[in-house]
Amino acid sequence: MSQPETEARSEPSAPPPSAQAPELQEAAKYGPAGRLIGTLLSPGETFEDVSRRPTWLAPLLIAMLTAAAAFWFYNWRANPDYPRIIRNQIKQQLDRRGQQISDEDLQKGINIQLALVKFYPAFGAVFTAITYFIVAGIFALAMLLMQAQTTFKKILSVIAWSMCSVGLVGAIVRCASLMLRDPDSLREVDFRQWASLSATNLAFLLPGDVSAPVRALAQSLDVFSIWLLILLIIGLAAIGGSKRITKSKTATVVVGLWIVWVLFYVGLASMGFA
Repeated sequence: MSQPETEARSEPSAPPPSAQAPELQEAAKYGPAGRLIGTLLSPGETFEDVSRRPTWLAPLLIAMLTAAAAFWFYNWRANPDYPRIIRNQIKQQLDRRGQQISDEDLQKGINIQLALVKFYPAFGAVFTAITYFIVAGIFALAMLLMQAQTTFKKILSVIAWSMCSVGLVGAIVRCASLMLRDPDSLREVDFRQWASLSATNLAFLLPGDVSAPVRALAQSLDVFSIWLLILLIIGLAAIGGSKRITKSKTATVVVGLWIVWVLFYVGLASMGFA
């Protein structure tokens, strides 16, 4: 046997691609607390980290606890007159529809809603979780149409961290605004309208007897809503997976969907459901 043949046989062959060791996934730079703060203060760097290691459970749990805690705090501070609030709501809806009911039926409706008040914190927490998944699904469809190279988990992570961070700050600000008000003036304020009690949206400047659609539109023009839109624009561009997914393109999608939501919300308010 010749020497070249011996050397050729003695060289180890390269392993097949399937036998090569998989690349190690890069570890996340920030933990839950770091991402919560970083989303607000350095969103670009934070969302790049989210793109490497997407997580959504931690912000979802924080948001659910925030929703429940906000209601408990409001209930403690305002001590709302629920029977009167519910009575006024039912009468307003009946007036819009041109309907009338007996006092007995009215009281039955009030009693049913009063029985549900104790479950409002749980309803708020569950509704928050459902909202996150619905919003993520809508943006996932939009990103798919933009031909983004991303995953639903990454999109859900961006949605969760953005909405959780802004929602937490918003809840703190609104709870602080409650502390500055006379509790007696809050007894007839519906919890669903408590966002208008802080000077972060235009509804704060409106009189109490303004129509529901106008109030809904004014509430939509909120500092925290604009802040959230900016974070979503940055976050979706960061996880787009392609240079074609620029911030200008994600801004078009985010702002466009927000306008659709505002119109839908104003429509619900005009029918007495918002």
